[in-house]
Amino acid sequence: MLKKNTYFSFFFFFLCLCNANELCFAQNESINTNDSIKVQDSSFKQLQDIIVKQPIKEKNFEMTKSPLGAIWRSIVLPGWGQIYVENYWKAPLFFSAFGACIYLTLDNHFKFIDASDIYDRTKEKNPNDPMLPILKNRREFYRDNRDQSAFFLVGVYIIAAIDAYVGAHLYDFDISDDFSLKIVPLINNDWVQFQLIISW
Repeated sequence: MLKKNTYFSFFFFFLCLCNANELCFAQNESINTNDSIKVQDSSFKQLQDIIVKQPIKEKNFEMTKSPLGAIWRSIVLPGWGQIYVENYWKAPLFFSAFGACIYLTLDNHFKFIDASDIYDRTKEKNPNDPMLPILKNRREFYRDNRDQSAFFLVGVYIIAAIDAYVGAHLYDFDISDDFSLKIVPLINNDWVQFQLIISW
């Protein structure tokens, strides 16, 4: 009987000890979670303060430069759209490319006409003339160069229009030096967390 009471007392003491450990562990977990919630709340408040301080854009915002206006200016004359959106350094590039393509297109066209006339006259005089293949190749050479130059001219128009359109959209974009980057550490008992905060 005494042994049974001893075993029973020992078993009861062991059970109470386990429950006490579990209770302490649960309290520690609740404290840790409360600490982490407090830390997260403080970091959220910091982040919220930064967001609130950011300037709010107007709902009825109107662009300073019209994208459609930039496009039709570039279609009229490549480089004019770049001047309109104040990308002055790009304008000479498009002016030069436009002028070069126009010159090459017209020059090769006139040479094609001359070569075609020479070929036609030679063929009328002597259809068996041995120079006919050479004259024909010469005519085709100038025609191909004219077509390629015209193709590049269309490409200059397209690139100038796209560039002016993008420049009009980016004209009101804020590129000031008011830019900051912060790393906020969140320290808990068991872990350390870092938050990257970017403000502009």
